[in-house]
Amino acid sequence: MPTNVNPPDNMTLEAFRGVMAEGDGGAKPARYVVRINAPPIPRLLGNSAIWRDLSFLCEAAELPGRQFLLNENRYYGPMFKTPASVEYQDLQLTFLCRDKFRERQLFDDWMDKIQPIGTYEFNYRDGANGYATTIEVFQMSDVGEAAVTPATDPTGLPIPRANPLFTNQTLKDTHVYRMVFEKAYPVAVLAQPLSGSDGDYMRLQVLFTYVRWTRGIEEYKDQFQLVTPTTGISQFISPTG
Repeated sequence: MPTNVNPPDNMTLEAFRGVMAEGDGGAKPARYVVRINAPPIPRLLGNSAIWRDLSFLCEAAELPGRQFLLNENRYYGPMFKTPASVEYQDLQLTFLCRDKFRERQLFDDWMDKIQPIGTYEFNYRDGANGYATTIEVFQMSDVGEAAVTPATDPTGLPIPRANPLFTNQTLKDTHVYRMVFEKAYPVAVLAQPLSGSDGDYMRLQVLFTYVRWTRGIEEYKDQFQLVTPTTGISQFISPTG
C-alpha cells in the first residue's frame, strides 16, 4: 500500500507553535485597508478628499466568498453534482459618520445617480457616464517587512523581523492579500437607527454588488499612506507587497 504523504503525527503544542511561526503568526482581522475609487460621476469627482477619508472611516469590512451553483445529474447509480455557474457574495462596508454627515450624503448621491429620485428609470452602469467603480480590500501583514538597503542586504531580499539587522531598519507594512471588486456599486444604504439614549458615533452600512472579484496579482501602480482606523498605525501599501 502507498505510504501516507501527510500522516497526522507529532501533533504537539510545540509543533503547532512552529507551524504558526513559519507563517509569521496568525492573521488578524483588524489589519485591513479599504479603498473605494471614485466612480465617473462629475458630482462625486469634485471632492477627492472624501474618497481618501473613507479609507480612514471604514470601521468594518469583509472578504466575500465565491461559490459554485450546482446541477444534479444521474446517468446510472447515485446522483452527482457538477458546477453550472458561479456566484459572488455581496460586499458590506461599515463607515463611521462625522458630524457634517458627508458620508451619508455621498452614498445618497451615488444611489441617486443609479436611479434619480422621482423617476423609475435606471442609468447605464458602464461607460463614461456610468456609476460603477473599483473597490479594493487589502489584508495587511501583522509583522511587516524591514526596508532593504544595499549596504545591509546586497541581494535585495527582504530582511525578516527576526534578523539582527532588523534593529537598524525601518519597518513597513505590506499587504499579503488583495481583493479587487470590478464594476462595483452600492445597492443598499441600510437604515441608521436614532435614539435619544445613544451617545455613540453613528455608523453607515453600505451593501455593494459587483461583477467579480480577483486577487489583484498585477503590480500596484501607485503608493499612498493610510492609517488603520482600528489601530492608528501608519501603513504604507507597497507596489509589490
